[in-house]
Amino acid sequence: MRKPIILLLAFCVFNLVFISLNSCKKVYPDDGCGGGNSSTACVDINDIYLKSYISGYDTLKSGVYGRQYAIVAKYDVTQTICFRTKKRDMGFINVAYACSPVPPSYRFNDAISEVQIISQDDFDSTHTAGIDITEYFTLPDFAAETLYDEYNEEGRIGSHAFLLEYLPPNKGVYKFSFKYKFASGRVIEKKDVQLNVWD
Repeated sequence: MRKPIILLLAFCVFNLVFISLNSCKKVYPDDGCGGGNSSTACVDINDIYLKSYISGYDTLKSGVYGRQYAIVAKYDVTQTICFRTKKRDMGFINVAYACSPVPPSYRFNDAISEVQIISQDDFDSTHTAGIDITEYFTLPDFAAETLYDEYNEEGRIGSHAFLLEYLPPNKGVYKFSFKYKFASGRVIEKKDVQLNVWD
């Protein structure tokens, strides 16, 4: 009689060990930023990469019909939660959840509260070097937007586009400084972000 009981206990212990090794270590049904389900993950921003982007012609806010210039942000992130949304059947014990696949979209755990753009060059007569030029750009709605999974070869996700709506009087390469402010009070600043305005 003892042998079947010992075998049963050993089997249960094996199941428990297997569950602990294969289940998510941390589970948050609601992580506070919209990432508590199987389709959205919360991420922390480690770094920001900003590059210039030039597209076709369009009517800008200045009323001028011209080429559309933009600065595009890519984010290096770390996922902050682990999901368990699918039950796994393991012998007599059916209490474990398997880690779900990487969700297709992301939200920031530490929300972006403000982005300030400073011109490092004389952009025009009213926005000389060192002046805040944020008003010349159309900013994304950081509170509403979800970044979709767009991993590139460097492993960065998503993108935000800052569209330049007012062109300078002179062609040339202009440098900008981007200051990201987060809800926690953290600040990330990126300098020497170049944009070549050539027509």
